[in-house]
This record gives sequence, structure tokens and C-alpha cells, in this order.
Amino acid sequence: MSQDPTPVYACALIGNFLQIGLYLIQIYWFKLIVGAFMRAMFGDGKTEIRGKDDLAETKKDKKN
Repeated sequence: MSQDPTPVYACALIGNFLQIGLYLIQIYWFKLIVGAFMRAMFGDGKTEIRGKDDLAETKKDKKN
């Protein structure tokens, strides 16, 4: 144990664990952002750009 008083030592220990937790959350969000960027740039094979004509045909198909 260190020479610091117990409350100071406990706060430092808690602060270290919180810092590690925040770093892991940062890595998770960075992964999500990079994944979304890659899908936007290179596509995922599921996304389809449609025009007005395609939307009108879809509405007709739904009515029938």
C-alpha cells in the first residue's frame, strides 16, 4: 500500500478503474464510427439508391 491516507488511495484506485472503463468505451464508439464510415464509403451490399420511379412502383406493389 502507498503512504497516502486510505481515502486518497481509494479515490486514486477508483479513478484508475474509471479511466480504463472510459478508454474501453472510447474504443467501442470509435469502432462504430469507423464501421459506419466504411459502409458509407464502400457500401455493404444491402444499401440501394432509389429514385422517385422506384418508390412509385413500390407503392403500387403494396396496394395490390
